[in-house]
Amino acid sequence: MEFLCLALEEGLIFKSILGDEILLKYFMNNLYYVILFSFLVGVSPLFSQGVDSSQIGKEYPYHLPILGGKAYKKGYKLPLPLGVMVNYIYTKQNIVLENFEMFVQRPGGASPSDGDYHDLSEFIVFGPSDVTVNTFNFRGDAWILPFLSVGGYFGKYQGKTNVSLLEPIAITSATENEGQYWGFNLLAVAPLGPINVAVDYSWSWSENNLLNKPVLVNVAGIRFIKNIPLKKPDMFIGLWAGAQFQFLDAKTEGKIALNEALDGDGSLQGDMDKWYNELEDWQKDLYGDDIYDGLTNFTNSTIHYKFDKRLERNWNFVLGGQWQINRRFQFRSEFGTIKNKTQFMASLNYRFGIKRKIK
Repeated sequence: MEFLCLALEEGLIFKSILGDEILLKYFMNNLYYVILFSFLVGVSPLFSQGVDSSQIGKEYPYHLPILGGKAYKKGYKLPLPLGVMVNYIYTKQNIVLENFEMFVQRPGGASPSDGDYHDLSEFIVFGPSDVTVNTFNFRGDAWILPFLSVGGYFGKYQGKTNVSLLEPIAITSATENEGQYWGFNLLAVAPLGPINVAVDYSWSWSENNLLNKPVLVNVAGIRFIKNIPLKKPDMFIGLWAGAQFQFLDAKTEGKIALNEALDGDGSLQGDMDKWYNELEDWQKDLYGDDIYDGLTNFTNSTIHYKFDKRLERNWNFVLGGQWQINRRFQFRSEFGTIKNKTQFMASLNYRFGIKRKIK
């Protein structure tokens, strides 16, 4: 299948046929980060996991959380203040791409400024597109206050993007890519009658080798949690329902060397060299030098591009549960969905504390 690329350079519109949709794939490779962050913030246990009368009047043994000693002396059972977590995340959802701009940088030319880009939105119109991602990340957190947790995370992802182009010609393209991301989050928990309310907010940055700079994604969520004690001490089941909202940096910028898109295996340059070397001297002087130099400069150019992206659905419902095996180990799972958007998380958490000296 062929891809018709429209580009503007120095006011001149030119058309170039690119085989196997390679350039479209490069433009789309950086889209995976838009859906990575749906479950980066695992739901932490409520700061109080019941009441233990044997604690009343005793000293709290750990440094954190601040004010934890007052709650402990009153008999409230606190989770261990520090945690490490490994998460597996699967997500698939639709995205919207629009307002495509492009600039062709000739060999030795200056990099473009904002005013140098050419608006191709009238020529290049994207259709329905979706992204599927599988990722693992590692997260650490600490209860700073009995009701406030601070955490950070780092992960790597692999994904697949399906992009459709409606104009100038109708084609579809699928590409795979990988990258990494990192960020931090805040989680606040408070009791509300027989349930607990958890509200979280996270800041995440994602990158891959095609992006000019990391892209910021913000995620906010609210969950209503019900903990159900089991017979064994410190073991309980937590169930929750809620909603999650995602906000992302709408502008994506990137670049790709044109010879990577047109001539990934080097065969085009080889054919050009062979054609030029077989010319007689008088043919080179008459037309060969000009054609060869022009084609070489063109294929060695760099395509700079920008486009706006947004999620088709900025929010979704979530349902989840946690099995606390004991105070140190918890297993969690969460499922999120709305039309054209599906997410799943599985998580294993280990908690611990740093003890302080008690007089």
